[in-house]
Amino acid sequence: MADEKECDDSPKVDDPYETVAKILSYAVNEPILIKNAEKLFSPRPANIFSNAAEAEELERYIQANFVERFGAVYEPCVLEHDQSRAPKQVRTYHIDIAKELTRSFHVCRDATCRLHMLYVGLDCLRTKPEFWDEMTEETRKPYADALTGSFWDSVEIATIRLVSYWDRVGQLLDFVFFNIRQYERDGFPAVLERIKRNFAPTFAELDAHPSYNALIEYASSEKTNGFKWLTRRRNLTIHSTQFRPHEDKPDILFDYEYNHYETRVVRGLALKSPKEELDLVHIHLTKAAELFRGAFDLAKLGIDLIEKDVESRRRM
Repeated sequence: MADEKECDDSPKVDDPYETVAKILSYAVNEPILIKNAEKLFSPRPANIFSNAAEAEELERYIQANFVERFGAVYEPCVLEHDQSRAPKQVRTYHIDIAKELTRSFHVCRDATCRLHMLYVGLDCLRTKPEFWDEMTEETRKPYADALTGSFWDSVEIATIRLVSYWDRVGQLLDFVFFNIRQYERDGFPAVLERIKRNFAPTFAELDAHPSYNALIEYASSEKTNGFKWLTRRRNLTIHSTQFRPHEDKPDILFDYEYNHYETRVVRGLALKSPKEELDLVHIHLTKAAELFRGAFDLAKLGIDLIEKDVESRRRM
């Protein structure tokens, strides 16, 4: 019986000990690499503040207009928490969801940075052969294939993280406007719609509020820079195995009838080029950063309207 030859085109790995050493090095250095690499990216990943002064100002705003409105003591929601302080004994839900919203944004930002790093590596591997002068085109191919798969996986992760961030925004608003302390029923747009139904007919201030209108506009947009498109893309990632760039490859044996699903979903939401996909993730991250403060602006308005309603009922 002839010896079977191994038909594995995947990149070759080192011996186990060296591989473990590289894993440890990667795991320890990745956060530092992300922080250093983001300074070189174009576009640079959006953030909710650009310097320490803006971070402190945002913290003061959230404390004064959200945290203290519920009578709680100071606890950082944006700035890093002092680890030397003893852990709090009483759980304060509104502080927890504010901190969760901040953490969720930074998770989205980290996912975007990882995606951008993979794009840099993939693009160099494809277009800069002089960087890999010791490798032939044939030996580069398995590395490019592996990196391509990692890139599309990271697009999926970034998309899911971004939708999850907006769920945290909905959780914050659900608590403020309706005192709901669980997030099992409605998504971000549903919360905004319920706010509109219950508060807009009574309070004219809502429709005139710029942050409310900005959030509504993003939540209802079906364009590629809108939340409805982002949600549909997320749904495709978790319900379909066809979340890859669409290619029109006519079947050589059969001429299929018109496929509505493929036209509406697979082609309409299919991934574009790596550069276009990276730009789309950056666009949605930027929108999340732009509307971060707007979520707390709307929460402040909700607290004001509820206090106004309570006071008017008291006078009746």
